[in-house]
Amino acid sequence: MKGALYVLGSKATQNLAILDWRFGPRYLHWILQCSHQERPSVQNLIKTITHDFIIRIAEPSTLKATVESEDLNRSAQELEKMISVVEDEALLAKVSAKSQQRIEQKNKAYDELVSFLSSTL
Repeated sequence: MKGALYVLGSKATQNLAILDWRFGPRYLHWILQCSHQERPSVQNLIKTITHDFIIRIAEPSTLKATVESEDLNRSAQELEKMISVVEDEALLAKVSAKSQQRIEQKNKAYDELVSFLSSTL
């Protein structure tokens, strides 16, 4: 158990779980499931891994801030005129759809994690 926890508690494994919300909630869930072990060394290791994970994780923020400013809009339009790259509307739509899908998946995973943590308290 301790060997597995050392591997799961490594920075590389934690980075994967932190950066990709497909894995993060399950990662924390299974680390916490190991707490049934009564050995103090295992309990301390679980506490350390959980603490490191929580400190390094950022709450997902998907709020979109908008600033309404005539000067800012005018500057953006002038800058856009200077750019000679032709936009690929199809690619832009695909990227936008994938981005929205990722945000929805991240929010769902976060909600499930909070629900799981609330039920275990």
